Amino acid sequence: MAAERGLVVTPVDGDQPSLLIGLVTWAEVLGLEILAAGKSSEYDFVFDPATSTITVNGVSREVPGFATLWEIGEAEPRAVFAARRERLGIFGQRAVPDLYEMGVVANWTGLMPDLPPFHAPVAWITEVVEAFQAASSGGLLGGERRLDIFNCLRAPD
Repeated sequence: MAAERGLVVTPVDGDQPSLLIGLVTWAEVLGLEILAAGKSSEYDFVFDPATSTITVNGVSREVPGFATLWEIGEAEPRAVFAARRERLGIFGQRAVPDLYEMGVVANWTGLMPDLPPFHAPVAWITEVVEAFQAASSGGLLGGERRLDIFNCLRAPD
């Protein structure tokens, strides 16, 4: 619509979508193959093992047994991500800003989500690489050049 009116519309420089678009563009200019790109969701999932509670956006709920899902360890990553999603179903795991921001990124880069609402795993930052691999390599994604979000899992400290 902007082009039809002789206008140029760009993402706000410094906002998450523009930063991700810039990172993808930089990697492509270098000739790197893009397997996946994404960002952390708006809210962290903070697990307190002393109380077995998860706090998200100021709301705390007891989640008995979550300690068994705290780390992937020797388990199959997809199974752990699925169990976390199920156990934390009391919390929203996708936010409207995430969906619209990633729509901007998809329109600019051509990267697309596997699922319209994204996989949105609850994961430690160090687990993102395991989550955003192709399913054939043990990850969640159905192919390459995918776009997704994750919910950052962390401790209170």
